[in-house]
Amino acid sequence: MKRFFSYDVLISTSYAKACRTKCRTTNRWKKKVHVWSIVWTQIYTVYSACRSVVFTIISSIVIIEELGGIKACVGSDEMRHVSQRVLEEAVRKFCPVFYLCDDDSFGHPCSFDFFIQQSRLVCVQPECNKVLVDVGSLTTECLHNAICENCGEAENLMLQLGDPHSKFGEIDRDIDDIPVYAHVKGIVDDAGGAFEALEITYITLFAHNGPYTILPFLLQVGAHDGDIEHITVRVDPTGSKLIGVWYNAHRNHDGCWVAASEVDTSPDGHRICSFIAKHGHGHYPRESVFFRHFFLGNDVTKREVRWSPKNVVLLPTFDVVDGLVHLHHQSASKGSSLPDDDNEWVDGFSTQGMYPNLITTDPCHWMKFRGFYGTAAAPAKQRWYHEAEPPISRHPILRLFFHFWPETTSLR
Repeated sequence: MKRFFSYDVLISTSYAKACRTKCRTTNRWKKKVHVWSIVWTQIYTVYSACRSVVFTIISSIVIIEELGGIKACVGSDEMRHVSQRVLEEAVRKFCPVFYLCDDDSFGHPCSFDFFIQQSRLVCVQPECNKVLVDVGSLTTECLHNAICENCGEAENLMLQLGDPHSKFGEIDRDIDDIPVYAHVKGIVDDAGGAFEALEITYITLFAHNGPYTILPFLLQVGAHDGDIEHITVRVDPTGSKLIGVWYNAHRNHDGCWVAASEVDTSPDGHRICSFIAKHGHGHYPRESVFFRHFFLGNDVTKREVRWSPKNVVLLPTFDVVDGLVHLHHQSASKGSSLPDDDNEWVDGFSTQGMYPNLITTDPCHWMKFRGFYGTAAAPAKQRWYHEAEPPISRHPILRLFFHFWPETTSLR
């Protein structure tokens, strides 16, 4: 019995010692893990700060270069005029035909006039937060006056749709009767003299951006009123040859360039094709599924509903003197991944009556509005409205896994 008791005491003592040793070891590892977590946190903080500084410096350099490019253009103004007739013909013949998904409930486009007429003007500033002009009383003509009378800052003014039915767009109007809007920019070459190219941006508007389904019947995200998208056609300075097409998808740098020789055209071969994604309404070069955001926000395009606008409204962002157009918006070149050999450009399209009418008499009073259409900033507040499009396409891997990776701002 005595020997048994000794063994029992020995075992108990050994177990206690083992527990104390394990406890000390565990505490030691906990301290090491804690220390390393602090170290890595500090390293990541420093890395993030350095990255932000680098991005800020790069952005500043790009802005300075662009401003320098524009300033260098002063004194060579005569080299940056475009014939009015040539410009108007280019806007007509390069206007795309659009294809939408038949099962998109919000896939019927609308005009800016429609959106404004169906909206109320709201001041969303915390200390204000009131309706300035109610639904039915707001028109494009009185919008600018209403803004001036209320002295509101543009960032605090929003157009909110009133009737939920208006989210479906102008469904009572034939889709081909709904116009697109064309905005022309001049891209100035490195020497700061003549135009390197012209960019004709076609603006589309949808009243509502439909939701993306993350978990069927459980989770949908991304729905919002006001969906302004665009597609940009890059042509040579004479407006006769197509260099390429920028298909913009949602954020400005999430788009892609397609060289002129590879652009999908309508069956008759006379119109550029753009495929508009279901619900999100981004523009894509073909019918397919485009993977985004870890496969959770994929865009689907189909060649189903054809939208061939009968009218293109040319935004009055230029002056005409003696038949020559002086563009208000001129951007320094960012370079381009498109072919620079004019033998690879497409030498225009025929103009045998199949193109839309060009409207040059619309004053487009809505352009004076600098607030928000739903959650979408007014075109004049978006970067693509003033600057050249990004120089290269967004890589599919970045679009899928690296949503916040910065764009390539210039190839110069």
